[in-house]
Amino acid sequence: MGIAVADPIAVPIPHERRGSGSRLANSALLAWGFRAVTSAALLWYVVRKVDLQSVIRLLDGARWSWFAAAFAVMLVSRGLSVRRMVLLMQASGTRFHAKEVGRIVLGSEFLGAFLPSSIGGDGLRVYGLRRHTTDTSAAVSAVFLERGIGMIALLAFGCVGALWAWPHMSDHGLLLAALAPSCAALAIAFAALNERWVSWLLGWGGERWMPALRQWQQAVRAYRRRPTAMAEVVAISLLIQLLRVVCVYLSALALGATLPFAYYLAFVPLILLVSMLPVTIGGLGIRENAFVRTFAPFGMAPATAFSVSMTAYAVSTLAHAPGGLWSLWTKGRAGRAVSQKPLAAGADADPPTVPKYIPIRKIGRRKVVDRIPEILRLCRGKRVLHLGCADYPFTYQPGDRFLHKQLSDVVTELWGVDVSPEGVAALRARGFSNLIVSDVEHLDRRLLPAQPFDVIVAGEILEHLESPGGFFRSLGSIMGPQTELIVTTPNAPTFKFLLFSFLGREKVHHEHHYYFSYFTIAQLLAKTGLRDKEIYYYQDVCHRGLSSVIDGCCAVVSRIWPVVSDGLFVRVAVQEGANARLSERPSAAAVPAPHRGAERHLNHARQQGVIR
Repeated sequence: MGIAVADPIAVPIPHERRGSGSRLANSALLAWGFRAVTSAALLWYVVRKVDLQSVIRLLDGARWSWFAAAFAVMLVSRGLSVRRMVLLMQASGTRFHAKEVGRIVLGSEFLGAFLPSSIGGDGLRVYGLRRHTTDTSAAVSAVFLERGIGMIALLAFGCVGALWAWPHMSDHGLLLAALAPSCAALAIAFAALNERWVSWLLGWGGERWMPALRQWQQAVRAYRRRPTAMAEVVAISLLIQLLRVVCVYLSALALGATLPFAYYLAFVPLILLVSMLPVTIGGLGIRENAFVRTFAPFGMAPATAFSVSMTAYAVSTLAHAPGGLWSLWTKGRAGRAVSQKPLAAGADADPPTVPKYIPIRKIGRRKVVDRIPEILRLCRGKRVLHLGCADYPFTYQPGDRFLHKQLSDVVTELWGVDVSPEGVAALRARGFSNLIVSDVEHLDRRLLPAQPFDVIVAGEILEHLESPGGFFRSLGSIMGPQTELIVTTPNAPTFKFLLFSFLGREKVHHEHHYYFSYFTIAQLLAKTGLRDKEIYYYQDVCHRGLSSVIDGCCAVVSRIWPVVSDGLFVRVAVQEGANARLSERPSAAAVPAPHRGAERHLNHARQQGVIR
């Protein structure tokens, strides 16, 4: 019997299934937004109590050898995490490859460091182990037990540390406040290891917690038959949590804090537990407030406590990077392993060579400067050409804070070029001379003096241009052998862009066409006949409203990790022998026909009396 099938376009979609993916995406976005707002609010609250200048001074005077020791401690902790998971998988009787388990553990820890809470890393670990072993129950039990034993170890150290710190403290109120919840939570955790107690809780009720309790009961039941392996897992968990406390202690020593180790052993485990709450992004905000409030009664300044919290978190996150990058690289190599088929008769014998992988280049530590003071320092007492000098429409704002005015106070001779006739007119109205209206991408040498400039400043204009390569080639024709080009431009991997990307957003100026990183701008310079003398970073700090709080936090991060600073500061020279540079102004016959726009600006300059 035939069944007539309706037009598939006309088939109604059930209401309960319609838009389920969109609802899930919206829910995830709302959760991210809530956690981001919570982190920002908590950071704003704690930064109000912290002197950011003191934080920067602490970081400038830090002893980096202690930070290196903390980094090494966390690397050992990462290796122990892999060993612990291998033991748990062995105890479950599941077949696996140790290298693959290590890749999954390190990769999940690396990605989990950027998720709202550590629970996200556990989910990634379960997913990876389930795909590798095809045994969902074993994967969930291993990760569930790993997390539970880790929390028990953390609570145990909190209790031990509180008892150890007791003789060193005169006021025991705060210590009792830390010891009581630690002992209570530890007692509950040990009770959870008793299958009889778990069975009683399952029979008592609690529908909301029954799935988790059943999973915990299954995990404990599966591993109780392997006491030796479990003893080693517990010992490794205790050592991992101890190393986390040691990392905080070494970070504090690097910043000059002098509290005894017992204080950190007593309070850091509780702070780590609180920061695991899934209400902020990676515990950001909760952890800093907890550090400031906990250690203030013991004489630690708020700026020091805040710095210890941020640097310890940064060191721990950086320690995830080597294992995470190795995990992603080995996975990429496996994905690139494709079969090679023999060439058919008559086919080309030599196919084009394709690079096997894109190299990962080391940047190294670079200094971070304030942009305007650094430009003024390099231009002081020299002949300077300022490109994009008008900064229109900000030229009309009152005050003398715009860059062209500050340059005029420190240089011996100053010329300016800008594409905006209105901006140049505003500068002339303020009494500035030697101004040219021209497109910097097609700048004609005949508009400029014959003698090469000492310094050419191109501040925050590269990202506005349609052809940065053509711009650099044009500058190469007016630079002398001793001319230095100063370029500043926003940094593509800046921390602020990263924050917006977590929210699924992108903050882009409506006139920006390009963003550069350390190596992309170096490669572009090399291809256009120029060379970078030095590349480092700058960080801008706004001093108004909430922006000052965000910029202050980003400034602290950039001091620790310069590669995520706001912008790039590049000092450029001409490559030796790249292009012949004429020391004198060429004759009209020797100059190629200018771009039509440049010719128009040239005629305009002649009419204004700028050149003859």
